Amino acid sequence: MKTGWIPYSTVIPTLGTADAPSYPIVFAGVDLTSMLGVGMKVKFTQNSATVFGIITAISFSTNTTVTLYCGTDYSVANTGTYPITNFNYSTQKAPLNFPTNPEKWTVTLTDTTLRRQSNPTTNTLYNVGNLNIVIPIGLWITKCQLTLGWGRYSTGQGECKFALSTSTSSISTTDFNGVVTGCNNATSSATDVRGGYYREKVLSLAAKATYYTLIFTSQDLGNEGFIDLRNDLVPLYIKAICAYL
Repeated sequence: MKTGWIPYSTVIPTLGTADAPSYPIVFAGVDLTSMLGVGMKVKFTQNSATVFGIITAISFSTNTTVTLYCGTDYSVANTGTYPITNFNYSTQKAPLNFPTNPEKWTVTLTDTTLRRQSNPTTNTLYNVGNLNIVIPIGLWITKCQLTLGWGRYSTGQGECKFALSTSTSSISTTDFNGVVTGCNNATSSATDVRGGYYREKVLSLAAKATYYTLIFTSQDLGNEGFIDLRNDLVPLYIKAICAYL
């Protein structure tokens, strides 16, 4: 126990239906919900290698199913071929040898390409470049940084709005909404407006979800107008960091 790890060997878990990077392991015929909980760390041996994970969900109905997030460096193999041995769990933040680097427990989307929608239709959502991030079950500190832009070649208002949504045809949450606005007062010159954007929000997910980057405008930008993500100027990044670290 001085290491922070508590061994458990009464029932050997088996792998359920994997959905990487989440892995459900099943303890047959026992209720472990009073011993194991969300946010706990686990480690075990499989195929002669040590596997670390964080519990992101747990349920009991005849069997106990523990959902593990194994981060960027670990996975759970077929337990029929490679049985799990030396199972341990911990309530501590940093039990011995557990990798605490947040980057190892983060899902990341990055992009460095200009993503432009020319002649956008008013209030139409555009997932330019099909950019998306898949976030697993669990609690996630989600950070979003990017640069929005718009342009028009005639006098008038302009804007580019941003949303992060689980749908490409509607906005599922306004928590990540952003906008850059401005006005072109010249009658014959072009306007190209850019603005930085940052949002941070804790997401609690009971199931894996895909979030899409959406841009749109409520302004008629006229002939040859455009909206864009200027990822070529400042790289876009969206990071979902496991909040149980």
